[in-house]
Amino acid sequence: MRQRWRRLWIGIMALGLSSALLAAEVVMSEGLEAREGEGVASAAPATDTAAGSCGEVPEPDRCRELLALREEDQEIRQRYLEAPESEAIHAEMLNLNRRHLARVVEILEADGWPGISEVGAKASQGAWLIIQHADLETQKRYLPLMQEAAEQGELPGRLLATTVDRVRVRQGQKQLYGTQYTRGEDGRLMPQPIEDPEGVDARRREVGLKSLEEATNAINEAYRRPDPESKASGDKH
Repeated sequence: MRQRWRRLWIGIMALGLSSALLAAEVVMSEGLEAREGEGVASAAPATDTAAGSCGEVPEPDRCRELLALREEDQEIRQRYLEAPESEAIHAEMLNLNRRHLARVVEILEADGWPGISEVGAKASQGAWLIIQHADLETQKRYLPLMQEAAEQGELPGRLLATTVDRVRVRQGQKQLYGTQYTRGEDGRLMPQPIEDPEGVDARRREVGLKSLEEATNAINEAYRRPDPESKASGDKH
């Protein structure tokens, strides 16, 4: 059972909306439903249809492409969450990550960040999601581009905050916004260490995130571990 939950948690974190909070907070608020916009657990994302959203933006072809990447990204992660022991799905997800990242990097290098005013909010978030699955050096490379986009209103501040936290945690630093989670000894998800924890809620409000307490409660509710003694948990005795 412990190994099963370890694999499931790896799958959740692979969402990249990987900050567990994003999965419950941002993702929920962004329409990724069970996983927050900050990045964790994922249910089937509420994705705009190309015809419904891309016809009204300046870059409709780019919009459709990014929405397609986003849909593929979330679909494979949903399947992995449902079958975390599947090596085939895991390999498929890693391969998809590589292909998606290569394409998004091409877009960023050629045209800069695909902003909300150009491709729409959902498509722009699609590019952000792909970067969340990238290696640390790639995330560091494009973080300034995200910061510039956020300053110009082309990327929601809560998404930028998630990437900032992710990069800091991966570098062994304390996070600023509390979007990155881990499991405590009691099994509950808890924020990884936060710099200036007294000021975290003020920082979160500035970027459009709920209080840390609200977010933590939401993500624990969304990703509650089943009772190991319960037959409903799926354990076989």
